[in-house]
Amino acid sequence: MNSNSIRKLLIASFALVGIFASAAEPVSLERAQALAASSPSNQGFAIIVNESVLVQLNRYLSKAASRKALRRSLDRMETMRSMLETEAQSAGAPWELMAIALVESTFKNPPETANKWKSAGIWQFTRGSARVHGLTVGPKLDERLDPQKSTRAALHYLKANFETLGSWPLAILAYNGGLSKVKKGIAQHSSDDAFKLVEAGFKGGDRDYLAKIMAAALIIKNPSLLD
Repeated sequence: MNSNSIRKLLIASFALVGIFASAAEPVSLERAQALAASSPSNQGFAIIVNESVLVQLNRYLSKAASRKALRRSLDRMETMRSMLETEAQSAGAPWELMAIALVESTFKNPPETANKWKSAGIWQFTRGSARVHGLTVGPKLDERLDPQKSTRAALHYLKANFETLGSWPLAILAYNGGLSKVKKGIAQHSSDDAFKLVEAGFKGGDRDYLAKIMAAALIIKNPSLLD
């Protein structure tokens, strides 16, 4: 084997080492469920861990770049923690709902020009939804970009969904897919189990949305998963 071949072999070997070093061991269902059970909420939000949630959790954790991005997202959340906690307490909403903002925006505060849906802010309100929930959206003022006002609106929206539907998982589905669609899904499938609705083919928003939120909530309560 000549020196050029040896050099190529060494480069390939180091590349493989880097790949394996950056990959995390998958979290088992048992461990994820144990972490969820040890993460009680003072507002009765139970983090559900099933196979769908586990898939999303390991997708978040599988690569070093993804874990690094999530750590940065949690750092951004920490800069707003005082405001977020105040608004959650005022609304009587569980802290775990911050997982929605984590999934929606990674706690960045993008204008509507950043995406094709024209949603904006850390809670990614569309114009119509923002106005329904009391936010001003216009050429001179877009309150979707005010983290406190948009957080207040999002949490009141979620709390209203919870009071109507009777569970936080259903309230989260309604945040993504709309309240009327969730009500229709409950009637159509004769079930108020949010994950069963998704499995039955509930049509409303992102099919993986609820699983992503539960996985993100588990990470928020257990940031050591990102180590």
